Amino acid sequence: MKVLHLISSGGMYGAEVMLLNLASAQRRLGCEPIIGVFRNEHSSHIEVAEKARSLGLPVEIFNCSGRFDYKPLGNIRKVLRKEEISLVHGHGYKSNLYGYFAAKALGVPFVATCHLWTSCDAPTKS
Repeated sequence: MKVLHLISSGGMYGAEVMLLNLASAQRRLGCEPIIGVFRNEHSSHIEVAEKARSLGLPVEIFNCSGRFDYKPLGNIRKVLRKEEISLVHGHGYKSNLYGYFAAKALGVPFVATCHLWTSCDAPTKS
């Protein structure tokens, strides 16, 4: 099973460490994780990509030039097809949105992890 993990990172923090631990464990169990990292034009933190490479995990970088740039969506879909991805796992709001729409367009299952939610209620509750 190939899993594409997506993250838009602000540096090496808890979500990034958890993602790398999860991907490393998946690899030990026979899965093939790929780490997809957004390189945001105004805040290009790709430390998680560098750390993933040092752990021997494959990495895809998705350049992004704004709040919602359509180009990464197409690039994610290209990776889904090329790598024959079985599951997309988004880590955080931006990755969840891009991952959901890219996966849905190709019929690939999608799961999301919203790191740092400290309550049982959705953060969008009115």
